[in-house]
Amino acid sequence: MSVAEGMTFLRAGKLRDAELCFRSVLERDSRDAQALLGLGIIAHQSGHFAPALALFDRAIAADPALPAAHVNRGNALAALQRHADAVAAYEAALAIAADLPSALINMASALHTLGRLDDAVAAMERAQVKEPHSPELLNNLGNFLKDQGRLEQALDCYRRALELNPMMQQAFSNRLAALKLDTSVSPQQLLDEHRRWSNWFEAVSSEAPLLANAPQPARKLRIAYVSPDCHTALPAFLDPVITSHDRDQFEVFCYFNNPQDPQRLKLLGVTETARVMRGRDDVLVARQIHDDAIDILIDIAGHTGHNRLGVFARRPAPVQITWLDYLCTTGLDAMDYRITDAIADPPGNEVFHVESLLRLPLPHSQWCWQADADAPAVTESPARQRGRITFGSFNNAQKLTDGTLALWRRLLEVVPSARLCVAGIPEGLARARVQVGLACD
Repeated sequence: MSVAEGMTFLRAGKLRDAELCFRSVLERDSRDAQALLGLGIIAHQSGHFAPALALFDRAIAADPALPAAHVNRGNALAALQRHADAVAAYEAALAIAADLPSALINMASALHTLGRLDDAVAAMERAQVKEPHSPELLNNLGNFLKDQGRLEQALDCYRRALELNPMMQQAFSNRLAALKLDTSVSPQQLLDEHRRWSNWFEAVSSEAPLLANAPQPARKLRIAYVSPDCHTALPAFLDPVITSHDRDQFEVFCYFNNPQDPQRLKLLGVTETARVMRGRDDVLVARQIHDDAIDILIDIAGHTGHNRLGVFARRPAPVQITWLDYLCTTGLDAMDYRITDAIADPPGNEVFHVESLLRLPLPHSQWCWQADADAPAVTESPARQRGRITFGSFNNAQKLTDGTLALWRRLLEVVPSARLCVAGIPEGLARARVQVGLACD
């Protein structure tokens, strides 16, 4: 057995065969850097990030000039949430192989996580010079540009990605999410673009098995949430709903892209009914949902990042609903309802939705935010204490469109004693654009 054979098995996804090859090589030479690298990749792909890191360290000790070992070491560090260390590992790879695309692409992701958005864009643009025809790279660059508030350039990246790969669902969804921020796009145009997604991708619904949920009024309904864990704020809205379900009437299931903290699952009451979708395509996830006999399936993501709308297109449940993280139609014929309220969707908005709108009656909102357990107590309004109103925004830069900033500027002109606190905007171009838009210091 040889390293070459192991790498061939690894590329084919035959991890066990690859592992046997690499271990056979290491029995002959315990310092074979390529074999150590291969074992590290297998450990990483299996979710064992700390052992993977140790193997990559051994590979680098055996051959410090092996750039792939440094890149994969960075990937393991990033998986362990050590993003600053990951950046250093990618820089070590680039010191050996300047402009190595894999190092630049992964470094850009780590830089983005660290809030170094301008540096992330610069790294991705360097990689794009080397790989100008990569739709995945263009899609990721579009995401970073959108986070900077550079909407036009982001949309151009998504367009180019789709020209290279018209069946790239992720780029199509990212484009739809970005179009919602473009004030020149009318509601009807937005609906038409979402319908294009459905027309392009929903033909797979013919793969769906026959639904056979027994119509027995006395039995518990099985309700399930499909959440891609797309951002850290989501649990504050979703968890209170899951924990509030009457377990005498409902069995609650959760489908997450990634494994969740066991303590969180216990608090949610879904320890036995939580499913992990990572590594499973939409066909397999839809089959799992069908086998779980789910009655009501609820999408949390819409066309946001890492969504699983391809699962809903296959209609694995008789009732399918979208809610929470995407204030627009999904465009899917298979999506029956969207939960909303009269503020987000006033009367008349039905014509811009494929789904039927389920509005919570005023004064109730679709939002159900729950404060952290260690949050400070609510006190008297700061306006009463200071004699002036302080407006606040905690949205990311992409949502602060030029039109929004202009409206806020007018508001501050009308209420000159007021202050505006805008949090969470990365330093660099994103922050400068917001400052210019508000004409503030």
